[in-house]
Amino acid sequence: ATLYLTIAKAAALKGLIDIAAKNYESAFKVDPKVRERIIKGLKNLIDQNPDTPLPKEVLAGIYLRYGALDNVVQLTEEIFKNWPEEFEFAHQMVQEVLKLEPNHIGCHYLLTSIARKKKDYKLAVETIERLLEHSPQEVSKVSQITEDLLKEGGDQLEVLLLHSDIQALLGNYTKIPEILEQIFARHPYSGDAILHRIRNLLMQDKTNYKAYALASSIFIQKKNLDKAIEVLNMAERYCLDPEIRIDLFLRLTYLYNQIGKVEESKKALTEAKRLAPDQKGIYKLIGRLRKERIKTEVELLKKKSDEKSRIRLASELLELGEIDKADQTLMFNPSSPRMLKRWAYVKARLLFLRKRPLDGLTLLRSFSLKPDDDLDQKIARLRMEIAETLGFYGEALAMADFLSPYHDLQKKRDHFRSFLLEKMAMARGLFIEGRL
Repeated sequence: ATLYLTIAKAAALKGLIDIAAKNYESAFKVDPKVRERIIKGLKNLIDQNPDTPLPKEVLAGIYLRYGALDNVVQLTEEIFKNWPEEFEFAHQMVQEVLKLEPNHIGCHYLLTSIARKKKDYKLAVETIERLLEHSPQEVSKVSQITEDLLKEGGDQLEVLLLHSDIQALLGNYTKIPEILEQIFARHPYSGDAILHRIRNLLMQDKTNYKAYALASSIFIQKKNLDKAIEVLNMAERYCLDPEIRIDLFLRLTYLYNQIGKVEESKKALTEAKRLAPDQKGIYKLIGRLRKERIKTEVELLKKKSDEKSRIRLASELLELGEIDKADQTLMFNPSSPRMLKRWAYVKARLLFLRKRPLDGLTLLRSFSLKPDDDLDQKIARLRMEIAETLGFYGEALAMADFLSPYHDLQKKRDHFRSFLLEKMAMARGLFIEGRL
């Protein structure tokens, strides 16, 4: 150890700072008992050469070896602050400290800063969560760090969920549903994590209707309509504001209708109308709820790349009026005749909306149709509607006849026959004063 100390002092005098630091480190490895002399030498080296990180790194390592953990964290924090490129060393030292003292508060804050530097938001969130487990009193300070994390990596699911959890710890229950709605919009497959937080929220505030409505939407996405109805029925018991109940009963109207409970659907709609001062507002609200459901479905479909999902995505985009995006989504060649027919049905709707009905009709005419096929029935109905718009009543009547065994289109058929006969009469010169 004496030899290493001598070399260290000589190197320091010659300005060989890194060599001096390494020899102090070697001296400690050989004889830890002389650590006071080593620490003193390293401190002098640091004071004389404040712009060099290695002496501080060596000193931090020595402090770690004999358990002066606060000193380790303080030095490591200085190194990381002044030399951010040394974050790997800082990360290693922090991990070593946490092995010895898992609840070291300062160490958790430092590890959070290191994780942010590395843009490892998952590590940052995990570190904050561990800190709050054993030191919940730190929640106010952590809240500010979370706000900074939102600016840096606001789209990260882990960060958004942490933001929600922090608001719960602070008792800001009214803010949580809005945060969870943002999470569901950005990460549609995070439903289970959101539902877990909604359950915790409702234990604190049973009247939070936005939480019930969001839970219902998640269950709709999961195709669990019975559970969606159950959640809304629970909301009915606790949420008594008339405006809220209008929204609630309209959601129930939709859900009961979807599962075939017509009477319950009628009752829910009647109750919504009874509560609504403006009947026109009811239909606007229905439109808004429908748009919400479509937007949720769109976000889900965007995550998928198979042909069927792309066609469904285009169809939903048309419902939202986003024609250009729908057209872009349809820019692929279907791989099978069945998929081509699905693709053509949506493409024809798009052409119709772009005021090119004849192009849409021409596309649909290229397919043979079977009466008992659901997709073929949709195509036939669309052909009927486009043909009617163009005044092709013969074709419209043919499509109505095709659909008649499955749908009540008698009024349509009579209408088409009337116009068709009128056109035929006009062609033969038999149309006089509006009569045959």
